[in-house]
Amino acid sequence: MKNLKEEELKQEMSERRLMDWELKSNFIQKTFMFKDFKQAMNFMNKCAEVAEELNHHPDWRNVYNQVDISLNTHETNGLTLNDMQLAESFNEIFLNYK
Repeated sequence: MKNLKEEELKQEMSERRLMDWELKSNFIQKTFMFKDFKQAMNFMNKCAEVAEELNHHPDWRNVYNQVDISLNTHETNGLTLNDMQLAESFNEIFLNYK
């Protein structure tokens, strides 16, 4: 597993429609907002299932109706295709809450 170079990263984010994720040096982050705590927790549970399947786990935080997620690959201390795949899956799950 290798870290994506800056150009590869921008291309992956564009192709996977992840431009709503904020790029911060060696991780990407996004805040998801829900109508209430129950929806936020349901979202996190669905995301946890995907993360477990991929064996790639997010750094995240929940406060009431808000879920903050940061992704990077801990083994490489950077961003890999695994992070792009997980972010894309999280965005797809979120579509069910709009």
